[in-house]
Amino acid sequence: MSRFEPASSETAPLARAVYTRGEMQRDLARLIDPNAVLAGANLVETCVRERADLLVTARLGTFDLTPIAVPASFDPAQIGHVVAAVGTGPHSVLAASVGYLVAKALSC
Repeated sequence: MSRFEPASSETAPLARAVYTRGEMQRDLARLIDPNAVLAGANLVETCVRERADLLVTARLGTFDLTPIAVPASFDPAQIGHVVAAVGTGPHSVLAASVGYLVAKALSC
C-alpha cells in the first residue's frame, strides 16, 4: 500500500463523483469514480441523491455542497506523471486525493 493510499474505501475522502456535461468532466470523474454519475438538471438534487463527495464541472462557481474539480485541457492519454501541490491549506486533502486516484487509475 502506498503511504498516500487510504486505509480503506470507507475512509477515502473521495468515494463518489458526480459530473456535468463535457468529455473532460466525464473522463476525470470516471478516473476518480468508475461509477460516476452525470448530473441531472437539478445539481443539488443529484449530488444529494448520489451522496457525492466531489463535483467535476467545467466552471468554478458558488456551489458549496461538495468540493469541486475543474479539469483544464485534461487528456488522460497524455498523462505520464501526476503531481499534487499540497500543504497546510484547506484544499490539500482534496488535491492529494484527486492526484492519488488519477495516478492509481492511470497506473502512474
